[in-house]
Amino acid sequence: MLTLKHFLSGSVYDNIALRLVVASFLVKNVFSMDAFFIIVIIFLLLNIGLGLIRLWRGPSIADRLLTTQLFGTAGMAILMVMAGYLNDLTLLNVVITFNVLSIILVICLVQVWKKKKGEAP
Repeated sequence: MLTLKHFLSGSVYDNIALRLVVASFLVKNVFSMDAFFIIVIIFLLLNIGLGLIRLWRGPSIADRLLTTQLFGTAGMAILMVMAGYLNDLTLLNVVITFNVLSIILVICLVQVWKKKKGEAP
């Protein structure tokens, strides 16, 4: 059984080799890419959830406008992560389409906001 004393007392090359073996074991068994993709997607979904709370509590139209932009950006990020996970490049075309639609949505919302405030576009 290897202990920390054996690990530290060996030659430099033995330490490097052992560290590489331990790191490769951790990457293969503990930190798999499936877990990484799932963690990233959960983080982005939590980001959208916090955006929903901000949308509901937002005191101004500008807060709501930024939240809609957050939804578009986070949705595109989720689709990009899924494209990498599933190795499906067609999802990237969907991301580009959502990006164009998100830009158009923000332009339309700004125009509506200006009309409500009485400003000329």
